[in-house]
Amino acid sequence: MSVLLAITAVLGLIIGIVCNILVDLFCRAENGNAEAYGQNKSKFNVLESLPFYLAVRHPSKADSLRSMLNITQPVLMTILYGFAALSFGYSAAFVRAITLITAVSVSAFTDIRANIIDNRPLIAAAVLGAIFMFAFNDSVWWHMLLGGVAGGILLFVLNLLSVLFTGNIGFGGGDIKMMAACGLLLGWKLTLFAEIAGIIFGAVIALVMLSRGKAKKEGYIPFGPALALGCIAALFFGERLLLWYGSMMGLI
Repeated sequence: MSVLLAITAVLGLIIGIVCNILVDLFCRAENGNAEAYGQNKSKFNVLESLPFYLAVRHPSKADSLRSMLNITQPVLMTILYGFAALSFGYSAAFVRAITLITAVSVSAFTDIRANIIDNRPLIAAAVLGAIFMFAFNDSVWWHMLLGGVAGGILLFVLNLLSVLFTGNIGFGGGDIKMMAACGLLLGWKLTLFAEIAGIIFGAVIALVMLSRGKAKKEGYIPFGPALALGCIAALFFGERLLLWYGSMMGLI
């Protein structure tokens, strides 16, 4: 088991580095973002996407957002892949878990760095989620399908209400698509849990950013990272918390 766990952690690290490169490439394609994160638009150096490279080769950039995130994403994915192996074993649930972890990781980091969520990993996660519904027999397929539908519709409705009553967009299209894709991997109960948790995380993050002067009330605050945290919380802790709540309320 320890050998398999080590292999899983290494796999998470490798995929995390690959995702980091993809995030860098996506960010370069967004107008103005290349200069904002210290990249040269005319030339892409893949080594700059590796953890610690900027800190070692360019100490002046060691404290930059890009340098810190280049380290954060692979490390987080290494930890989460290992935790998924410990939580679910090497089962269908593990395959779903690492698919979700990879998709929300890329989504969160593109939202942080480019203020937009890349659709491609979400499309891949949705396709895989649809395949898993019928390929694996560990869940009821319509629960998973309902998760995808509920994940997208709930945020769409909340966004519509935000526009009607405040005139401001509450969630971007990327947020809605991310929750629809993740819903196909989580099922409807955990998807609702993820969205509630994500909204709570988002409110906390927004309050912290506003209090520290990192954002303005009228400005853009990325919501993708909060929803990603909600999905991770639902993945690892959702079932137990829902069982605890149901037992406490006498529903189970």
